[in-house]
Amino acid sequence: MSFHKTKVINTDSACVHQVGFVPQSHDIISVESDPSSINSWDLHSLTKKDVALQPDDIPFTFAMGSKTGELVWAGLKGLINLWDMETKKIIRYIGDHNSSIYRVSIDSNGKYVISWGIDTNIKWSAKFWDLQAGKLIRDWGQNSYACFSPDSRYIGIRRYDVIELEEVSSGRVIHTYDETPATPIVFSPDSTHIAFSTTHRDINLLNISSGYRATIADDNVTDVDEIFFIPGHRLGTISLADSSICIWDIQSKEKTEEILLGIGKLKSIAFKQDATAFACCGHQHFRGGIIEMWQEYP
Repeated sequence: MSFHKTKVINTDSACVHQVGFVPQSHDIISVESDPSSINSWDLHSLTKKDVALQPDDIPFTFAMGSKTGELVWAGLKGLINLWDMETKKIIRYIGDHNSSIYRVSIDSNGKYVISWGIDTNIKWSAKFWDLQAGKLIRDWGQNSYACFSPDSRYIGIRRYDVIELEEVSSGRVIHTYDETPATPIVFSPDSTHIAFSTTHRDINLLNISSGYRATIADDNVTDVDEIFFIPGHRLGTISLADSSICIWDIQSKEKTEEILLGIGKLKSIAFKQDATAFACCGHQHFRGGIIEMWQEYP
């Protein structure tokens, strides 16, 4: 089995910052800038169904609550916006990250959200918000990153030289790893593992329950700029230098595929829940915002 490019969409925007598959739907969502828009695309025909929202902001990122059908997005102005996907209206907006927000993570019940962006003194920071009350619960400070596990039981926190795994219900830190991660940490779809890179050529895989750690490394791999899990015991790495991804089998720790994408500046990648297809997006020189669709075939 290998992935093959099936469709290229040249949008009317300057850049597509993120794409994602809508759960239990045949749609994908994209956030784009210049002009600013959040769009809905039909997954089968890959034609734009709707310009779902034209915000008075430049959207950079979004996240969807798996149980609530709501979408959270944020961008240049540093505000977190809660949007109802059916009525296509902003329910509320909260917070002030003092500057741009580049990632958001929402818990499965749509109650809490974590934002990651630039704060005072041009330092990266992560903040934990009560989405319903519109209040800041915690600020992890400078040089921090955090995200929810898919089942919302844990928060993974990356500081400058340490990784912490916190239990949401109790607020208790259950694991601490003395590491200096080079990439944001990510959770597996079943919330049993976390992965991160400590150098530009290795992948660290940690079992949450046992604490067992495995390392995947390959001297032939270009820089690992980001890591993502693929449903079905697979892991992917992104190299921004050549807009390529490598796919690894977690159990054998063997690289199974290397894919060179046709995007000059890669911004985001997202897999379908059944892992048979993925979408990626970014910016292509002289062509503007672009979305590519890839399908797995025998």
